[in-house]
Amino acid sequence: MERPDCSTPAQQQRQDQQPANPKDCLQCRVIGTGVCVAASAYLAVHNYGQPPAGPVHRAVMLAAAGGFLALGIARAIL
Repeated sequence: MERPDCSTPAQQQRQDQQPANPKDCLQCRVIGTGVCVAASAYLAVHNYGQPPAGPVHRAVMLAAAGGFLALGIARAIL
């Protein structure tokens, strides 16, 4: 059973004008990149600033830091 379209004509017109694949604004991309890179740096520094932990813990922390760094770079480029 389909839901009826309850949008107003103005809302329908705005939806028709929006591109199918909208790009984020520059501010959103800069903030998103900064947050991901900062999280990566925090995890990396936290990993080396603490007393030695087990090798699995270090590997997981470095993997998470690398993941955030890759996400930040991808966010900046794409």
